[in-house]
Amino acid sequence: MAKVQVTKPRAISGFPEWLPEQQRLQDQWMSSIRRVFESFGYQHVETSAVELTEVLAAKGVEQKEIYSLTRLQADDKEDSRYSLHFDLTVPFARYVALNQAQLTFPFKRFQMQKVWRGERPAKGRFREFYQCDIDVVGIDQLPLSFDAELLDVMGSVFASLEAGDVIFKCNHRKLLQGFYEGLGLEAEVQSQVLIEVDKLEKIGAEVVSDRLQALGVDTPRIEKILKLASSTHGLEGLEDHLKSFEIESDLFNEGIQELLDVLNSIPEQEGVSLLWDGSIARGLNYYTGVIFETTLVGSEDLGSICSGGRYEDLCARFSKTKMPGVGISLGLSRLFSHILEKKERSLELAPNHILLVCMS
Repeated sequence: MAKVQVTKPRAISGFPEWLPEQQRLQDQWMSSIRRVFESFGYQHVETSAVELTEVLAAKGVEQKEIYSLTRLQADDKEDSRYSLHFDLTVPFARYVALNQAQLTFPFKRFQMQKVWRGERPAKGRFREFYQCDIDVVGIDQLPLSFDAELLDVMGSVFASLEAGDVIFKCNHRKLLQGFYEGLGLEAEVQSQVLIEVDKLEKIGAEVVSDRLQALGVDTPRIEKILKLASSTHGLEGLEDHLKSFEIESDLFNEGIQELLDVLNSIPEQEGVSLLWDGSIARGLNYYTGVIFETTLVGSEDLGSICSGGRYEDLCARFSKTKMPGVGISLGLSRLFSHILEKKERSLELAPNHILLVCMS
């Protein structure tokens, strides 16, 4: 009888697995999040795990982060046209365009699925993880009130999870692009500057400065870009603070006004703070309006646990109908793993219900 070779079991880096009691807690979290989403009128959908590679690659994500789907013994390269989705927004755009005749607009949906990114695993960063998304999409136009609603919903989610106080850091793409426009940067350079500014927290001002120089941006304008990116401010006096940069651009002023309209419409919630942060840029190229990222108070080193923003025509690749929308995504796996590690929440779970029947 041939000897069976035993393979030593090991965890696969970046692909989290939980013990039963931990899995039960994650399941409870997801049930709680679902209840909040439904209470605000969002409907549940799921999409396939794969999308066309060319569609995913066109959305501004680094291609090295996209997992291509192939068979080990593929007859040709046909399978490589599909890849695992790296977020839930791109699949949602295809879903809406495909089913728009059967949907009622504005369409409010929530989606809770795994996504895959080829990142280097680190604290809070996984290659396979759960995202919990909500989006609202309209036909031709969508009121800014929905931008405020998303932050209200997510504030309620954090309260239901008892995960701790959070700060919603907000900015506006029109504000940023108007600022760069006022500095005289060409449109194609502006998009590259956004991508580099979005990396400021990760790589630091010196590296960002070097990369902006490589794009052909001169030192005086780099200094102004970094001054804006390193600035933060609360709601009180925010308009005066932003106008103190003295940028002559209608787009810049339009971004300021839309940002203020949204932030002033968000209901106050205990444990939730709002902050304008000039470093928030969101590198993905489909954002066009308000953008936001969320940090957990006392655990800022974890990075953003919830992010999103406004997009004016995400479905353009799939439909001639203009469908603007706004969405926000909670990185459930990042937050959940952090809470387990810090033991800020005990694993006190709802008991199983057991029925004992005595036969006489």
